[in-house]
Amino acid sequence: MKPTIPKQPASAGFFSSIHLGIFEMTNDQDIKKAQEAATSRASSNTKTVRHLTKRESILKIFVERGERGLNCFEAANHFHDYVLRSTVSDLQRDYDIHIARESERVPNAFGKLTTCARYWLDSINIAKAKAILSISSDINNGGMA
Repeated sequence: MKPTIPKQPASAGFFSSIHLGIFEMTNDQDIKKAQEAATSRASSNTKTVRHLTKRESILKIFVERGERGLNCFEAANHFHDYVLRSTVSDLQRDYDIHIARESERVPNAFGKLTTCARYWLDSINIAKAKAILSISSDINNGGMA
């Protein structure tokens, strides 16, 4: 059965009565009040959470992995960072931490060895990174840094 919408007098105009399911709003003030009430309920029931940025996520991974660190293949395969050297450069520039590195040879997809860099944080820079991440965590939880 098709719902019927009551006919309005020609003088009423289109916006004087808007039918929304079982609700009928007769003027713009009613609509505005309903929108404000919905917004108020939504904002009081939800908490805004800011997720870690890509750089913060990789910094957290460096902290978790310690001196074992990460090379570009591990970063791409496990953590979806396909430009680890750029991320490392950004972390050093933006957070003023030093990320150590050394060349290593790892097997490639063709059974040969490929040279790449392994990056890691030393104990001093792990402490700096933890401080940076705790500030970020405070921001994520709505606190002040």
